[in-house]
Formats: sequence, structure tokens, C-alpha cells
Amino acid sequence: MEKQTEKRSAPIKISMVGPLLLSMLLWAFTATGQSDLTQYDAPQEYQDDWRFVVLSENDSVAYYGAAQASRRMLYETLGWGWPTSKQTLESHTDTIQFHVQQHNEGAAYTYVILEPQHRQLRGALFISRVQNRSDVPGFDPAEYQFEITFWLNEAGQSAQHSNRLVANIAQWVREEWDVESVLFPTSRANIFARNQFEQNNFEMVAEDASSNELLYRFRAR
Repeated sequence: MEKQTEKRSAPIKISMVGPLLLSMLLWAFTATGQSDLTQYDAPQEYQDDWRFVVLSENDSVAYYGAAQASRRMLYETLGWGWPTSKQTLESHTDTIQFHVQQHNEGAAYTYVILEPQHRQLRGALFISRVQNRSDVPGFDPAEYQFEITFWLNEAGQSAQHSNRLVANIAQWVREEWDVESVLFPTSRANIFARNQFEQNNFEMVAEDASSNELLYRFRAR
């Protein structure tokens, strides 16, 4: 379903762009035209062992706190150059506003990951168009409808149902998204994600040497 009117993005203050936001901007320019996210009716929320809710600007402080609480672990395992001690709440708020804007325009979708038992924000997941990755042998972006990345802080990774996160994401994709195949890229250093991909029988399809990522396929149909 195409949008009836063209929406123009608000200007981004380049001087305030943090590492994660900069990477997301670059990501948008290298994404393939094969995947059009505007065709999907993105759900507002989903709950199983974990709860996924559309990101809002009201989440800015909790999001910042959740990431900064595990700053070193996330920086070392995600491979995103984020989060850093230099990031301020102000610059972080700009990043949140960017994600919300992208979600509203159907350019990318962002959800916060909540631990229902304690009602605490523990992480976030991002649905975006598939990057071309033209330098990865045998990789065809047209085989995937979109790609999903996520982060979960240390409190989340030690929570009661931490080993059910990827299973919940997979079930959510099956139930709420009309897709056949989804790409899950992850850093080699992200053992938490890799273990769960393997436990849920995701297929490791390629290695991206330029980003030190492993690319996993989830077949929803």
C-alpha cells in the first residue's frame, strides 16, 4: 500500500548526530530498493514473555538509562560504536526523535523491549530495509523482506525469560508480519544473540567481513 502524499523528512542537525544515528543514516542510503516497508501495517505492540511496543518520544529517558546502564557491554558486543560515555541525553533525544519520525513515515520501525514482570525498558529492536551488502559473496538481499537488529541490556539478559527473547521475536514476526524470510545480522561478538539464533534454528547464510557480522535467516513461512 503506497502513501497518498509525499512526506519530507525534517532536517537533521549534523552537529548533534551521534554514532548510532549516523550509522542509521548511512544504513538508509545503502539499503536496497527491493524491500518497501510502507506495505506493512506495523503493529502497535505484542506481548508474550517479552513485550514489544512502538517507540515514542516519552521513552527517551528510560531508553537512555537502559543503554547507559550497560554501556560497556553493548559497545563491545553490538559493533555499532554505541553507546558511548560522550552521549548526552539531549543528543540521545534527537536520535529517538529520528527513530519515531522514521517509524511514522514507514521508512523503518522501532520498538522498545519491555520486561512485563517489572515493566522496565530493557532494550529495543529495529526493523529496516535490507542492506545491499554487495561485497558479501552469495548474498542476495531480494530474498528477504526486511532485517531485524536488537539490543538488550545486562538486566534484560539476566532476566527470567532472557532465553525466550528471540523465540518471541520469531513468533511475533510469524503472527503479525506478512513476510516469508527475514534477515538477522549480528556482530560476531554478540554471543547472546548468536546462541539464541542457533537455539531457534535460524540459518547462518553468510559472513560480512567488512562489518564483522554474521547473517542469519529466519523463515517465517
